Amino acid sequence: MSTSHRFCRALIHFAFPFAFLFSHSLSQWSTDPYLNTGICTESHSQAEPAIVGDGAGGVIISWTDLRNGIDFDIYAQRVNADGVMLWTVDGVPISTAAGDQTTSSLISDGSGGAIITWHDRRRGGSEVDIYAQRVNGSGQLLWNTDGAVISRAVRFQIFPNIVSDGTGGAIIAWDDYRRGVSSYNIFAQRVDAAGIQQWDSNGVVVSSEISAQGPPPLVSDLAGGAIIAWSAEAGGSVSDIRAQRVNSLGAVQWDSNGVAICTAADAQVSPSSVSDDVGGSIIAWMDFRHGNMDIYAQRVNIEGVVMWDSGGVALTAAAGNQTSPELTGDGAHGAVVTWQDANLGPQSSIYVQRVDASGNVKWDSNGVLIAKAWDNQWPTAIATDGAGGAIIAWDNDPFNYSDIYAQRVNGTGAIQWTANGIPVCLADKLQIGPEIAVDGKGGAIITWVDLRKTSQDDIYAQLVDSDGRLGGVTAVQPFGDQPSLFHLYQNYPNPFNPSTTIQFSIADPQFTILKIFDLLGREVALLVSEKKTPGNYSVKWNAEGLAGGVYFCRLHVGNPLDGQGQTAVLIRTLLLLR
Repeated sequence: MSTSHRFCRALIHFAFPFAFLFSHSLSQWSTDPYLNTGICTESHSQAEPAIVGDGAGGVIISWTDLRNGIDFDIYAQRVNADGVMLWTVDGVPISTAAGDQTTSSLISDGSGGAIITWHDRRRGGSEVDIYAQRVNGSGQLLWNTDGAVISRAVRFQIFPNIVSDGTGGAIIAWDDYRRGVSSYNIFAQRVDAAGIQQWDSNGVVVSSEISAQGPPPLVSDLAGGAIIAWSAEAGGSVSDIRAQRVNSLGAVQWDSNGVAICTAADAQVSPSSVSDDVGGSIIAWMDFRHGNMDIYAQRVNIEGVVMWDSGGVALTAAAGNQTSPELTGDGAHGAVVTWQDANLGPQSSIYVQRVDASGNVKWDSNGVLIAKAWDNQWPTAIATDGAGGAIIAWDNDPFNYSDIYAQRVNGTGAIQWTANGIPVCLADKLQIGPEIAVDGKGGAIITWVDLRKTSQDDIYAQLVDSDGRLGGVTAVQPFGDQPSLFHLYQNYPNPFNPSTTIQFSIADPQFTILKIFDLLGREVALLVSEKKTPGNYSVKWNAEGLAGGVYFCRLHVGNPLDGQGQTAVLIRTLLLLR
């Protein structure tokens, strides 16, 4: 068990009496869209985050990491429901093999850990392979050093996607160029909970048709196998959507090159899929049959029978182009689908639509408008809200500096949060590529690539609760009638060793006290004790000489003698590593 994990366990055991002492619930998540929670802020660049729930209200996030300044590796971090980092600061190395490891995808292992897959250039040259690694809930790697081989066929295999096999292992599908034809085929591999391949050594062929390049989406068939979708070239610029089921033994179950999901005129591309929760799959794609891109969807059952209208159901056929569909289940064998939409002018918007188990479109004929603000709203991420609706996250481009926004829509298509979305991140510079996972309480945890430091990309994250509040709590817990005008921000870095920076702000001239306490409620440091004018303040705390563990920072603004009157108190949790 890692040091930080031991400290977090201590927090669980001792937080209640300490919280009683200060009359405040504890959280690490930032409540400020200008700060957020740093997942990895190591040197050089971190990019391509992927996220999955850990089954306990927290998440595991993996990413591509250039911290060594030479080549890309895969790292990961687990964050619990309170926003506490449970593994090594700035992440656990999943693979640091020679060459580049990039484009990770992950699933929960069902035991608090994750199985992570990526494409890998450790062999050098033009050889690209598929590897995977399992990491447990404490951040320990369970398979071979630098990962278990999924495929080491000749030439290159890229863009792996992953789904659980239902028994602690995984099924992984990818684009494969081993045959050297003009484009890619689709291959897949199953690996058990111990990292041992279950099918042919370099994977089984799912489709030998020439396929369009892109990660092949797949869902569990709930019987140890998977349903895999792809866009297949059909001559010239024409392409179709096809799907294939592979059973638990690696045998294809439908026609040799899969079943036709859509063979309409012109191009159908970029499929995404979600389970229908009864062994089948709902697949959405971009469709060019009417001369501009629309969004269509189709359901296929476990027997390979398409369930809706031939050619699919139009989720939107509005003017302009609709692109980048993403979907999540609605809990009733249907789906909620979101996309980027250019039907309102030169700037793109975000729309969402629900389609039921029978293929009936449930909301406005061309979808519900989620965001139409300034400039472009870029491709989205989506997760269920657990009640028939969804939470959608996206980035926009206000004056070339993109921020992260989110919106919740309920099962009837009604917008639940502020029009055009709540700001999740408003930090300086560029924030892009949000990914999302549910928190199990109707909210979500969102992660993204963040360039607020300008010179490098970092990974940040934010909890948004079911009511659209950042961090799941209000920023200040006031006493009496004092308005919420005092803010204590999460310290940075956190965890830390031996020093950290604490920021706070006040809106009125007030006597201000900033103290540090240990788990037993004993004061260990007095950082501020004076009247402050309105403004933002930053204080550095050096914990040299103190034992590693959990500490608490308490901001008291108001009368220092009786704690009454115009008083605000806020507490943050600090994690000191030794």
